[in-house]
Amino acid sequence: MTEGVKNRITYIDLAKGIGIIMVVWAHANGPYRNYIYQMHMPFFFLISGYLYNSRSEPGEFIRKRCLSLYVPFVFWNVLFYTAKSLLHHIKLKSILIYDLKILLTLEKDGQFFGASWFLASLFLVECVYKLLDHCMKEMKYRDLVLLFLFSLLSVTGFLHTFKYMFSRTLILSMFYAAGVSIRRHKDLLSEYDHWVTAAAAGLLFLFIGRSGSANMGANQYSSPVLFVIGSFAASYALMYLCRKADRFLAGTMLKLKGMIIYLGRNSKDILIWQFVSFRIVILIQMILNHETISMKNLLSYYPMYSAGNGWWIAYLAVGLLVPVFFCNVLRKSEIIRKLHIL
Repeated sequence: MTEGVKNRITYIDLAKGIGIIMVVWAHANGPYRNYIYQMHMPFFFLISGYLYNSRSEPGEFIRKRCLSLYVPFVFWNVLFYTAKSLLHHIKLKSILIYDLKILLTLEKDGQFFGASWFLASLFLVECVYKLLDHCMKEMKYRDLVLLFLFSLLSVTGFLHTFKYMFSRTLILSMFYAAGVSIRRHKDLLSEYDHWVTAAAAGLLFLFIGRSGSANMGANQYSSPVLFVIGSFAASYALMYLCRKADRFLAGTMLKLKGMIIYLGRNSKDILIWQFVSFRIVILIQMILNHETISMKNLLSYYPMYSAGNGWWIAYLAVGLLVPVFFCNVLRKSEIIRKLHIL
């Protein structure tokens, strides 16, 4: 994200930085991506729940989440999808119908903003959680009740594959609710917070991930139960590592930590613009392979041209760095800032 550093939790930004590196790594077809697909989205939803603001009123909470999540999702997806469709002479009626689905968070522009589904899903989950939390504000252990309710939704998502990949949102809602509960009961849970526990959790995830698989878009899992266990185990191990790294890293490693934290604070920009940035590498590969350069040919490759022979590293670097630079340039415009599209 790009808000100021005041009142930020540094190790959370560090964790988000590592998380967004993993996201782009997996999308660039980097090695060990099978492990990443088994924990990266639950990890981000869990962090989002951990940062949940229970004291804000529903109206103000939803307004802020609308500006930070819904508006960027809708604006860029509608803009790029509409422009691309007009370029390909798609009928206006079809374009308007699809744009309406984007407004309802049901669809996205896959060629450019395939990863932006996260913003729409998180927006829905956060708003529903806030409204239920407000309705139950007199209940002492409402976070645990909500965790139970969202866990039921998660089970429903595992058992049924709904249209528009809605099962994915239902499944991830449990991790958001879990993040809220972990934050509220962290003093109680601190008794079990130890490097031995973190190491065991990390090893457990590696064991599960070795033979497991997960495709959240297709709602396919080798084992939903092991997916949930592995996601929680990996998330805890990574959060523990980030807390310790935040306290003890120095020297060259301190500079590396600073760079990762910076990526974490700009994770939304990277999430939105990574696939657009991939087009730079695609264009370079097309030129090197003497392909005809045209907009049609450039758009025919998704999400990349070829990740072989180490090209995934180029996609990773471009997918991380170009969005940050591009969005920082755009934010110099007062109009862009007022529109809340970044």
